[in-house]
This record gives sequence, C-alpha cells and structure tokens, in this order.
Amino acid sequence: MISTSLNRAGADLQYPVYVVLRPSPDWATQTYADLEKTRVFCRNIGRPETLIIDRVKLWDQTLAITFFASRQNMKEVSLENFRAVAGASLIRISDIGPVLRPDAYYLFTDDDDWYHPAVAKALQKFDPRKRAAIQWKGAVISDGMTYLDTGMFWSNNYAVSGSYLLQRKENLDIVCQHYRADGAFRAKLTALHRRAGFPVLFHQLFHPGYRIWEHLEEYLSIENKHPASTVILENMGEHPTAGDLRGLIRNIMKANRETPLPDAFQWIRPYLDSVYSFYQKLLNE
Repeated sequence: MISTSLNRAGADLQYPVYVVLRPSPDWATQTYADLEKTRVFCRNIGRPETLIIDRVKLWDQTLAITFFASRQNMKEVSLENFRAVAGASLIRISDIGPVLRPDAYYLFTDDDDWYHPAVAKALQKFDPRKRAAIQWKGAVISDGMTYLDTGMFWSNNYAVSGSYLLQRKENLDIVCQHYRADGAFRAKLTALHRRAGFPVLFHQLFHPGYRIWEHLEEYLSIENKHPASTVILENMGEHPTAGDLRGLIRNIMKANRETPLPDAFQWIRPYLDSVYSFYQKLLNE
C-alpha cells in the first residue's frame, strides 16, 4: 500500500518535497490476461505485438520466481528507497491533486528507480516559486554503471515545482514523463512561454532570480535497469532462449557486483545487495 507518508528524518524542510510514483500496477496480482494490454503498446512503438508476452512466458518457464513476482520485488526495493528520502512524502500520481502547492517540489519516478536520501534537502537551496524545475546528474545500474551527466532529463533525475504544475492543467501531463519533460524544459524561452502561459512570463518579469530550470552537479538518483525491465528484455534479441535469459541475469549480476561504487553512490549499496540476493534466488543458485 502507498499512502502520503512523511519520512520524519529531516522533516523540517522549508519547501515540501513529494516523491510521485508514476502509474504502477500491483505486480503481485497481475495475470497473463493483463499482458494482453501490451499488444497495442508494442505495435505503437513498432515492435512485434507479442514481444512482451513472449518474454514473460520465457521468464516463467525458465526461472524460479515468476515475472510478476520479480517485478513486485524490484518495486518493494524502490518503495523502501523512496521512504528513506529524508523529509519527502511518497504519493501516487493519481493522488497528486490535493497536495499540489506552489511552494513544493515534485519528483516523478518509476517503480524500480532510486533516489539519494538527501535529494529533498538538496532542493532546499532554491525557492520553487522561482524555478520551474531542478535537474541533476544521474546514473544507470545495469551490466555496470553508466553515468548520466549530459544535462538531459532522464527517468528520475529532476524535480518540478508546484508553481509550474499549477500554471496550466496540461503541465502535469507534459512533464511527469521524462521524455516529454526534456523537450518542454529545453524549448526556447518564447516557446515555453506559449506552452506554460502568461504566469511564466509574469514570474520572469516580476520575480527577481526566476529561472526556468536549475542544474545541480550532484548525483542524486539512479535507474535500476534490472532483467525484468522492458528495455532489457527487448535487448535480448529476436528469438531468445532460456540459456540466453539465464546468461543475461548472470552477466548483469556479475557486472554490478564488480563495479566499484564511488563515494557519490555508496548510498545504493543496501539496495544493490537486495537486488543481488534476489538474482541468486531467481536463478535458484
């Protein structure tokens, strides 16, 4: 269960911070019938319509723990992480309306990614009424570590101010997904004004220090691209075998365990250990 809950450590933040979970099913109760919905998604992205269905069936025929139970396990690890963000409240995106306020920040995330426990504190340097977004460096852990320091908006390496979200009802839909947020916040200032409306221009003119977005040099989030994620399953090739799947998991597990963690990422160690232990159970090894 997910409810609006505050991590009391560091709860005296000047600007409230909400970790907002994008649409996420209760994976433990999903069935093959639910997979039928993925046919349209696969067609829309130019993939065979049974891509996800076939991969899930291969998973269940090969491994000791079902695909849906595996996704739920990854979700539980992430929920533990979200609740460890000092001072932040965890909510579903469907529940964001009642807690939208101009002096708060909202961090949009998938159900298998992680945040630095001090990310909410790092945002306190900037008044959300004078920023549309805050963006920081991130990384991906999957078959080793990939560092994302290009300045782009990735899966969960950004926060959006309530003042921006409240300017137009469409803004939430635009920026809750990173692939749309990047385009919106990178647009030329005049184009952004047209999308966001007069309030942005008003802020620019009458609020000294107002900026569309701020970039932080810290690494404050990471994407956990585990074997049950769609991107990884898709990269297995056209006709993967049980041996391919088991080999994929072993390779990811080995690479992640052997990747040295710099000081900036020591905070992921307990979550990485939980994932590693799960992989061992998955392979029944």
